[in-house]
Amino acid sequence: MAAAASSQAELKDEKKALRKQMRQVLQGLDLHNMQQQSKAVCERILASKLCSTSKVWGAYMTCEKLKEVDCMPIVDHCLQERGLQLLVPVVEDKHSNMTFYHIDNKEGLEETPPFGILQPKHTYSDGTPRRNAQELDDPMDVLLLPGMAFDAKGNRLGRGGGYYDKCLSSYMQQGSPAKPSPLIVALAFREMIVDSVPVDESDRAVDAIVTADQVYACSARAKAAF
Repeated sequence: MAAAASSQAELKDEKKALRKQMRQVLQGLDLHNMQQQSKAVCERILASKLCSTSKVWGAYMTCEKLKEVDCMPIVDHCLQERGLQLLVPVVEDKHSNMTFYHIDNKEGLEETPPFGILQPKHTYSDGTPRRNAQELDDPMDVLLLPGMAFDAKGNRLGRGGGYYDKCLSSYMQQGSPAKPSPLIVALAFREMIVDSVPVDESDRAVDAIVTADQVYACSARAKAAF
C-alpha cells in the first residue's frame, strides 16, 4: 500500500513537472506560428475519411489564451454541412463535471469566464431547451479534444481537471445498450509531442493525434479513419 501511494505521488509530481515545462514551451509560440499549424491540422482532418464516415462530431471550443490548436474551421464545416451534427462542451462545475450539448449555429454560443471560452446557451433560438449528447438519436462518432502534451502511443497530458475522462466515461455508461466510445482525436502543435507522457490506468489514451506534420494513428480504428 505504501509503495502504491509513493508511486502515485511520484506520478503526480511527474505530471506537474511536465505541465510546467509545456507551459513554458507554449508561451514561446507566436500567434503566426499557431495560426499556420492550426490551419494545417484542420486541413488534415477535413481531408481524412472522418469527414465522409462521421455524422455526429464532438469538438472543443478553442481558447487562444490556453494556446490550443484552433479547430474553428472544423466547427464551421460541421455547422455548414447537411447531415452533420455538432456537440460542444459545457463545464458544469469545478468538480470535473462537463456535458456536451448540440449546437446548430454559432449564434447559440456565448463567452464564459474566466478565459472567454465559448459555450452553448441553455436554449435554441426558438426558446426550446438545448439537447445534450445523451438526448441525440445517434451516438458521437468522433471527439476532437485538446491537451498539453502527447506521446506517439496516444498518451495525453491534460490540464489536470479530469473533465474529458470523466465526461467520456459518463457518456458511454448511460443508456441501454451502453454507447460506444467515439474515435478520440487530439489536435496538437508539433511542440506538444514528447517522448513519453506519465500516465496511470485511469488516464484515457487517444486514438489519434493530428499535428501540422503528420497523423499519429495510435489505434486500429484510427488507422482505418485516416
